Amino acid sequence: MGAYGKLGEGTLWRELRSDLLFFLHSQIKTTSTYLTFWAIFEPSRFSESAFEDSLWKELSFLTSVEDRETDWKTTATQDPQKETFRFSLGGSEFFVVGLHPDSSRTSRRFPYPALVFNVFAQFEHLQKIGQYDKMV
Repeated sequence: MGAYGKLGEGTLWRELRSDLLFFLHSQIKTTSTYLTFWAIFEPSRFSESAFEDSLWKELSFLTSVEDRETDWKTTATQDPQKETFRFSLGGSEFFVVGLHPDSSRTSRRFPYPALVFNVFAQFEHLQKIGQYDKMV
């Protein structure tokens, strides 16, 4: 878990990127099925559309560097409008959930704006061992 300034402004994107890559390497090394990374941001109130805009801006900062070509998994679509889109960083796909105090979905409410990251391979493993459907 880490704290990263105001969501959507990218003020601490380098730190968040570094922490996410460390998290990715830790998850790969340990093969933990339940390892999750939380990026917490300064308290802010958002409408749904403003939160979504800020979420996408923050994610775009993470891949707006020289390593962008190696960030995206070669089989992943980079078009967020497509159903098969998954955020990619360090050559791995992530499942990202956005949380904020004013979310219309009760399960997505959290006192602070937050992005919760899981390596997508974790979900593939859960599905392979028959635990994914129970978790969903």
